[in-house]
Amino acid sequence: MIQKRTKMGSINFVILIFSLFLTSCAIRVHKKVKPEPKVSESKEQQDLSVTSKYRLDFGDVIEVKFFNNDKFNETLMVRPDGRISRQKVGDILAAGLTLNQLSNLIIKVYASILKHPEVTVIVRNFGGYQVYML
Repeated sequence: MIQKRTKMGSINFVILIFSLFLTSCAIRVHKKVKPEPKVSESKEQQDLSVTSKYRLDFGDVIEVKFFNNDKFNETLMVRPDGRISRQKVGDILAAGLTLNQLSNLIIKVYASILKHPEVTVIVRNFGGYQVYML
């Protein structure tokens, strides 16, 4: 009887661990990107279109570079609330935006402070979901 309980306990434990693993996999959010019409493109244009479709998410480390104004250059991490903090303008929502959209948003925000700001946003490190199991 004691051996039977031990076997049942270990089976229940394995089932519990397996269900936790499946649950953690189900929590992961998948981003859907609308397909664009197919047009014959060169290799460079195809690479550019793939990177322009990437949408920022929390944990991503980005570098914001201003041309001719180095004092505003920063390397930032997208916070869990999806925002980044910038000098002089405060928080900007970055999660869910493409790199071009974020660049354009930063240009609009800084237009009142700088004359004709030129901005580039580069992803330096991709964040994401991490699952730890004991």
